[in-house]
Amino acid sequence: MAEPKSGNIQSIQLLRGIAAFMVLVNHGYEVKALPDSDFKYSFLYGSTGVNIFFIISGFIIPYSMFINNYKLTDFKDFFLKRITRIEPPYIVSIFMVLLIGYFTSRSQVNTGPAYNVDWLNVLGHIGYLNAFTGSHWLNAAYWTLAIEFEFYIILALLFPLITHSNRWIMMATYIGLVFATFFTDSSRHIIHFLPFFLYGIGFFLYKTRKITFPWYLFITLVNTAVCYNTSGQLFVWLSLSVILAIAFIKRVPGPFLLLGTISYSLYLTHGVLITRFMGLIVRLPGINVWVAFVISLICCLVFAWCYYMIVERFFIKLSKNIRYRHPRSDVGGKD
Repeated sequence: MAEPKSGNIQSIQLLRGIAAFMVLVNHGYEVKALPDSDFKYSFLYGSTGVNIFFIISGFIIPYSMFINNYKLTDFKDFFLKRITRIEPPYIVSIFMVLLIGYFTSRSQVNTGPAYNVDWLNVLGHIGYLNAFTGSHWLNAAYWTLAIEFEFYIILALLFPLITHSNRWIMMATYIGLVFATFFTDSSRHIIHFLPFFLYGIGFFLYKTRKITFPWYLFITLVNTAVCYNTSGQLFVWLSLSVILAIAFIKRVPGPFLLLGTISYSLYLTHGVLITRFMGLIVRLPGINVWVAFVISLICCLVFAWCYYMIVERFFIKLSKNIRYRHPRSDVGGKD
């Protein structure tokens, strides 16, 4: 397999956009104004977009580290790069959630209780401490960011072992992570979701020629057996489909690339917006609830694009200025 080249991988952008839109539609299931139907219930499958994100991270983060010649001595720079890229848009979105909650509570059409902020809970969002305290998240999407953050820590520490020149050390590390899944069934932390990240890591090892195809097939079969046992058949087929998409999709139409570009902004902002947009638009005369829902989805996409342009894009550029000590090249993109 050819040496990986720098630049965006279009299949990753496609999958990011699809995953974010799936989660958006899934949260649309919670819109009470929508009538019950089999079509509405199909929105529940949109939650699997979260697992797609995990598989993507399992591939693209170590791929970026490999391209940039990550060493354990780059731990600080790696974390500074990730925090600069991820945390500021996340923190801004927290303030956005609080402001929207405040102004919604003061609306004349609000019939709910007074808006009170639990500031201790808000502080628990910093460093994703709510994952350990069990406190609720202000935004339903935030819990997955805690999982991703834990993945960064594990990967930054174990990357030298995952890519070790000794194949047996490499395989022992991978298989050890596979079976670590059985240590807990708690969905608050990464251990429960390790098989999804490991699908991506396995393909990364094959793509960068760290392992041959027979070894890749072996570790994928082991990981699949564990994923089937812990998550079920649906998630196995989903994971394998995502890997095939990464491997074989080379060109993606522009609109899907744009959706991938704004996927993180969409993920951060949609949860607090979809019900608000729906609540406003459905009150317009002559608007069918399904039409109102589609318009609400479009409004979420437009808002995400604005959020990307105003907030996220700046920190993407800032994070790209943080480099490891001896990079091969810049992988490009958002990572």
